[in-house]
Order: sequence, then C-alpha cells, then structure tokens
Amino acid sequence: MSNYLMDYVFNSNKNDETSAIETENRTIKYEELINSSNVLAKSLSDLDIYKRPVVLVMGTIENYLLAIMSVIISGNYFILVEKNTPINRTISIIRSLDNPIVLVDISCKSIMENLGVEYEIYEELIESKMDGNYVEKETLGEDIFTIIYTSGTTGHPKGVVISNYAMVSRIASMKDSCNFEERIMVVSAFSTILSIMSFFCIYKSHGTISIMNDKGGGPASLVRFIQDKHPSMLIGTPSWIYMFLQYRFIEKYKIDSLKRICLAGSELKKDLVKRLKGEIPDVEVINWYGATETVGVIIGINIKETNIDSGSIPIGTPYKNVKIHIRDDVAKEVENGEIGELYVETDGLYSNYLPESENRNIIFMKKDNGFSCEYRTGDLVKKIGDTIYYIGRIDNQIKHKGYRIELEEIDKMVEQVECVYEAATVYYEDRIIVFFEGEVDEGFLADIVNEKLPVYMRPYEYIRIKKIIRNNNGKVDRKQLVEYYLRERESV
Repeated sequence: MSNYLMDYVFNSNKNDETSAIETENRTIKYEELINSSNVLAKSLSDLDIYKRPVVLVMGTIENYLLAIMSVIISGNYFILVEKNTPINRTISIIRSLDNPIVLVDISCKSIMENLGVEYEIYEELIESKMDGNYVEKETLGEDIFTIIYTSGTTGHPKGVVISNYAMVSRIASMKDSCNFEERIMVVSAFSTILSIMSFFCIYKSHGTISIMNDKGGGPASLVRFIQDKHPSMLIGTPSWIYMFLQYRFIEKYKIDSLKRICLAGSELKKDLVKRLKGEIPDVEVINWYGATETVGVIIGINIKETNIDSGSIPIGTPYKNVKIHIRDDVAKEVENGEIGELYVETDGLYSNYLPESENRNIIFMKKDNGFSCEYRTGDLVKKIGDTIYYIGRIDNQIKHKGYRIELEEIDKMVEQVECVYEAATVYYEDRIIVFFEGEVDEGFLADIVNEKLPVYMRPYEYIRIKKIIRNNNGKVDRKQLVEYYLRERESV
C-alpha cells in the first residue's frame, strides 16, 4: 500500500535530526514530526476514520502542523479553521462537509462546546502509546488532500477541493523555482493556500519552517523573531511588508539574515518594492501570483531595477508545467500587448467547489490533439514579450491581506441586519468600505456585522447613503461609489 502524498514529500526525510518546524518556544525535528504524527494517526485509525474530512481547530501552530500530518498519514483529508473564526462561519463550514470529524486541542475545547458539535480532543488521542511503526493508510492521487474555504458568492463560505495529485503537481512545479532547503519564515495567514503550499514545499526540500504563534505584538515581535531565528527567506503578503516599513522596524533593527522575500496574495506596488530595496538593498524581492484554485503559486518574477522603473510591477512568467492563455470575451486568445482574462492550464488545478452549486469557472478548449482544461481566473492581464502584467479584476472579487473575498458576501451579511434595505461594498486603497441604505446608525451596524465576519473581512468604514448609485442597466455602480467616497473625503 502507498500513501500518495507522503510517499512523494517524505520519501527520504522521515528519520532525521534536522529541524522541521520552529516556533517561539518549540523546535520539532523531522523525526519527531513523523513519530508524533504516527501516534495521532494510529488513534484516528482506531476510531475507524478513513477518507473522511477532519476539521482542525487548534490553539498553536505546531499542533496544527502535527495534526495535518496525522490526518494525511491516516488516509483522511483536513480542513483548517482558525480559532478566532466567527461561530456562524465555523458552523457553515462543518455543515457543508460529508460526515466530518472535528479535532480540537484543549485550548479550543470551549469553542466546540458553545457550538454544540461533537469533537475529539487532540491531547487525549496523542497520549496513546504505539508499539512499532504505524503503517500509512493507502491514498490515491485523486483522493482529497484538503478543502480550503474562501469567500463565496452565495453569502456562505465556499470550499475549494484540492486533490493529492494537484498538491504534488504544484510542489513539483515550485521546487525548481525557489530554494526551499533553507530556514524559511512564513507570515501569510495560516489557513491560506499560500501557507499550505509553502509548508509542503519546505518539507519536500528538507528545509525548516519558522513561524510565529502569536502575531499580536505586531511588526516589532516579528522583527525580533527574525533576529532570533535568522531565516534566509520570508514568505508573506504585501500588507505585512507595509507594516514593517510603516513602523520603520527594518531601519531600527538590523536584519541581515534575509536574502529573499516572496510576496503573494495581493497586488505588489512598485512603491513598496522601492522602499524595501532602500532599507535592505541586497534582498531579492520575488513577486508571486496564484490562486486557491491553481493550488498556489503558478507565476513569478525576481523584481529587478528595470521592473521598478517601468509603469507597473509584472507578475512574471509561468513556472514549470504551467501554461497560460490570455483570452477575450469570447475566449479567443488576444495579441501580445492586449488586455484579456487570464486562463490557466496546468496539472495542479482544484477538483470542484463545495457547495457544488458554485460556478466552477472551468472551461474545455478544443485543440488539435483533443481538449485542454483551463481555469478562468477572473483577472485581467496583458503580456509584453514573455512577461505578464496584472491589470485588475473583471468581477467584484478582491484579494485583501492574503485572503480572497467576494464583496457580495459582505453585502449579504450587512443586508441581514434589520432596517438595512440595501448594501454595496467597494475596495479602495487596501480598504473595504460599505455603503448602505437604511435607518440604522453606522457604528451600531459595524458592531453587529463585524461580530459575524472574520477579522480580515471586516470593513474599514460604513457609510450611510440616501440611494445606492446604479448604472444605466440598473446594476450597482461600484466605481461611482468610490468616486463619491473620494468627493466626501475631500470635503471633510
């Protein structure tokens, strides 16, 4: 029997004294990672759990990482729910799954008790003793690896189903594009595809994951962590780097270990790159592009001075085993230099959505030798020479702080509040702004809605307006709403 993902990722790293994971207070070597994960995997198997969804709610990063490994070894698949996720969202995720088991550590036990959901306690399962080596359960390439929940157009979280084969394909595509054999600090949100992809690329390359449990101390605590652990590479979102620069922590504290910073999750602005290069002149800044549906990063570029001096920062060229197509409104490929929608053709695409009623955005294009399966990203791009440039979105989906968000989901949440007649959410200068018609105070509305939304989705501002602005076709005109916002801000 073979475990598809474990056989690929850990074929030579199972009994080793190299550090696999470093947090503020704990170091886990590869040997301990596998052995501890085997103990929990044995307990899951004893519960007769196989090829089922396991929802993980943990209080520490190391517990999450050990639990993920255990779920994979035992032939199941994992769903990450961060401990500060609003109750209504957690319930929605659990209800969307087929016969799930919920696994929590003791620090998160009260969360499940409040939800009234059956659960198993991580510490109790891992206390069991095991004689000899546990035999990994068989899994195939088409079996599910994980389901990642993003914002959905229906007003509920949307699950993106990713297979073992898709994740292995993405790791194989990425391993030659970047050196993952080093000590690498991951500061992107833990439950995003960027982090999950990075963890397994690091495992495959026998590198070390450096990651903080508590980011409550802000940029200063992160800088101190970098000084303590000396990572040579950092993976994160542009918003984290903005914080570093805003508070001038890079300038105040000497950071000489960082050689490479890889950024993804939102558009990279040339002003940020200029400031970053100004404070760490020798650091390589790599712009990554990808999506949950593409199972992580598929395009990238090492930003050079010539890129900074041009009009905008490129997203780069496709990585190994990735083909891109830029198509017009009727799916015909555009000429070089023309703007069109980005379509992605690669082995590592997601399988489907949960609920399955969500539009899958997959098309099959006829070719001379058959058909190709391509994912419509919804991103507008153009290609100059061999290099791709990001232009914007064709819909109301945004990327904010490393998360993908459907603005309509926020609209629907606001409209659930009594005495709110209609809402329209816009995104401007890294801010989520809600316009609404209704008879409710902005502050009162913010208190109600923010309690139901994850922190990363909470609007920066709520603005009551007499009438939501619409275009000639009767649709909400979000561009005009942004212009209204700018006029109002200038008049204050």
